[in-house]
Amino acid sequence: MHGNGFILVGDAAGLIDPFWGDGIDTAMISGKIAGEILAEVCRGSDYSAAALQKYADTVWSHLGSKFKFNNMFRQRLESPPLVFPFMTRMEMFNKLYFQGAGTLSKLTELAM
Repeated sequence: MHGNGFILVGDAAGLIDPFWGDGIDTAMISGKIAGEILAEVCRGSDYSAAALQKYADTVWSHLGSKFKFNNMFRQRLESPPLVFPFMTRMEMFNKLYFQGAGTLSKLTELAM
């Protein structure tokens, strides 16, 4: 996310939501944090990775718990469910919400 003389934000920093795959909100948050950190750092003459470490620490304090939860949630959905032995949870979620089934009452139809 940072190094000697540079800071990466948004998708360039790998700040893509592990569940949804989006990144606009994280890009905005990381960009705001980068601006605040750079405003402090640019007052001096030290642009080293050590001086920019505060950026990574601040980003992860804001986004780390969200990423951990969404990653755990994604892994749980990819595990084979007990109810639908021939469909992963991610496939079931995709079929329910993105291919028109739309409601949880359709679960019995999906099992058929």
